[in-house]
Amino acid sequence: MLLLRFLALHGGTFFLRTAKVRRLFHHDATLGIVTALVTGIIFLLRGRNYEHKFCGDDRLLFDDATRGRNYDLVICGDNELLFDHAINRQSPFGRLHFIDPFGLFDLFNGYLAVFSRIVTKILAIGGSEYFTLRVFWFMSFTWTVIAICIALVIGRFTRPYLGFLAAVTVAIMPFSNLVMMAQVNTLWMPAVLAIIITVVTRQYPRSRLLQFFTYVIFALVTLSTLTSVVVLGYLIWLVYIHAKTVQHIERKLVWVMGGPLVLHVLSYQSRGHKISPARFLHEILLVPYTFTPQFVREKILEPKTIVENTILYGIPILLGVTVFILVRLGNQSELRAQVKTAEHLFMVALLLIVMLIVGNGWLNSHYLFISTGLFWIGVLLTCEAVGRGVSRFRMIPISVVLVMFLVQLSGTYFVI
Repeated sequence: MLLLRFLALHGGTFFLRTAKVRRLFHHDATLGIVTALVTGIIFLLRGRNYEHKFCGDDRLLFDDATRGRNYDLVICGDNELLFDHAINRQSPFGRLHFIDPFGLFDLFNGYLAVFSRIVTKILAIGGSEYFTLRVFWFMSFTWTVIAICIALVIGRFTRPYLGFLAAVTVAIMPFSNLVMMAQVNTLWMPAVLAIIITVVTRQYPRSRLLQFFTYVIFALVTLSTLTSVVVLGYLIWLVYIHAKTVQHIERKLVWVMGGPLVLHVLSYQSRGHKISPARFLHEILLVPYTFTPQFVREKILEPKTIVENTILYGIPILLGVTVFILVRLGNQSELRAQVKTAEHLFMVALLLIVMLIVGNGWLNSHYLFISTGLFWIGVLLTCEAVGRGVSRFRMIPISVVLVMFLVQLSGTYFVI
């Protein structure tokens, strides 16, 4: 009897503390500050070992890029192209050079990269010395801001503490951190993740000033990646299929993204990468590496044993079955609308993987970041809905998903 009283007392204290933790995130300002502190530290730790010299296929020298200034740091690869172009541009507009004097609309690998070019132009003001350091600090700040936006969006859609968990999930999940967190050319990836979550959950800023910034960011992202066609397609679907419930800002975003996307499509130049059905299947089979433990992930280019292959493909299959069960249970709960939103995140994640493989000609491991983030946030929303349900066995699939998420965490990631 004394033991039962002891457990009841301390159990009540635990739930009281949990309630206090939930009330901590009651205000957006508090949620933003806590998210910034936690995710900011995570991003700094994950990107601290960035390469001071970026290596790639191209290596350009900056002999007279800044009026004869000497360079102490060699920057090569995609960032080198962006840095050099920010100062020494060759405009494709010819006689219309005066319209775009900074070359922001020049193509980069066949695409527009306006967002990256603007940032590179600003960061290049200080020359090449400590350029990568400036990029690292800027990207760490940007990733933290994006994490705050995700926390606020999910927090308004469900509950604030769940928004915090969503931001932390994005911060700790596996991705090519040493590449993505210290290169300007990857800036569009976390931005696309944030705007997809915003559109699918339909949680937009309320003030006119923040709505203006939303229009600017959506336009810049559209001018920086063709993956924005997914966002625009979803918005058009909302406007025409759900006309009665569509928000005014969603109608405006269709026009804000529509014009830049037309310009992007008209400017696009194919690099001639073609993919056959057999090659497509091979690239799809690389996606399971996202969910495997690190000891399997690091052998992506090596022969694997039967046990390693079983782990490689067994975990995603088990994960898929478990998530399917969670969705079924969630559709029977009072939060079925939340689960429906999670299903939309799953569908967009799958569509993006297919688009990026076909468009690029192969799977670039950096591209998995967006789809993986959408998947895990969708799982988080589904688990929360199931957890608030009445099923006696609801904690079993939730526990299985949690274990599989923890198993695939690692400090490093693979680069294909």
